[in-house]
Amino acid sequence: MRISYTPFFHAKDGEFTALQHSKAEQRAVTLPLFEIGRFTESRRKLVRFKNDETPMCAYLNWVADSICDAFPSGPVMVDTFSWLPAELTETGEVPVSFAIHALVEREREVVPVVGLDRWEDETYRLALKGLNADDFETWAVRLDTADIEDAADPEHFLERMDEVLQELGLTASQTGVLLDFGDVTGKTDDQIEAEARRVLDLLGPNGYRFYSLIGCSMPPTINLAVKQPNSQGDVIRKEMTAWRRLRAAYPALPIAYGDYGVRGPTSSDIPNPHTNGKIRYTYSNAFFVARGQSVKNDDGSQMYRLANTVASSEHYQGPSFSWGDSELYRRAIREKNVGPGNSNKWIMFDTSHHLAWVILEIAEIERALRAVPVTL
Repeated sequence: MRISYTPFFHAKDGEFTALQHSKAEQRAVTLPLFEIGRFTESRRKLVRFKNDETPMCAYLNWVADSICDAFPSGPVMVDTFSWLPAELTETGEVPVSFAIHALVEREREVVPVVGLDRWEDETYRLALKGLNADDFETWAVRLDTADIEDAADPEHFLERMDEVLQELGLTASQTGVLLDFGDVTGKTDDQIEAEARRVLDLLGPNGYRFYSLIGCSMPPTINLAVKQPNSQGDVIRKEMTAWRRLRAAYPALPIAYGDYGVRGPTSSDIPNPHTNGKIRYTYSNAFFVARGQSVKNDDGSQMYRLANTVASSEHYQGPSFSWGDSELYRRAIREKNVGPGNSNKWIMFDTSHHLAWVILEIAEIERALRAVPVTL
């Protein structure tokens, strides 16, 4: 199985719905990681969980069911990066281990993800060691920004990587490496590339199964992307420009591309009455961002105007490009009985277009470079 794209998606309705509307050929080259948000008090109060005796388990099972509905075939990854080490399910299990088992019970192929940042926590380490290495064809080690920076000390970095493989009974050839740069708004693409090169130079000779560079250039708030309300701007996708150069520089290494879709790793679930209407439209190496105004005193009609702005731009690919593009066009022409859509709807539409565009973008680059592909 050939993999091109390793997106880190929030395990939320917006991303799930966008994936449900994606094409089978798009999903066939995608190895998604679903980032499962913490089980907060606001989630506990939701109708689907509030009367359950084990609401956290119910939540993790809901995530597993949603993954199966949205991404019905092919391998998947799950992680619980934002959870506290002491947070366990009502049954005393580590959440990520529970999520992996829930997917296995649903007969899904899972690539277990090992967070190097959490490896020192004994409970976490024992939970992952409790998985049978032979039950999973492929594993992955996730490096966060601090882990990537640790590569400046090669001996220490390699010792940590070797410790994980040895304790889990893994070989490099069955293990992928996820270089998770997270929010890269404070980095240049040159910095991303240089830090990734350090890791690849250290791990490349060891023959890991694949490598992936993941980052997010979309700022956590819209005012950092476009300064003025009711205006437009472009956000360079630094993770894409860095990956392009790395792919060309290391043609013999299987390096996949990854990102966080259209919203970053620190996206909040807390409703904000001052949120601005916005559309994030992906194009070559960048996002075209149409920013509206505060939704507090708006009936939603600004989204028709923003949709028309995007549909009238040189970047728009037409209503047949993706489900999200079709939904955007319906708002741009103010189709009868089609509402403007709330923020969650636009996450669905923007993500749908993003997924379709990025996969075509990667395919074009891969064809030109003829580099070693990522295969599972």
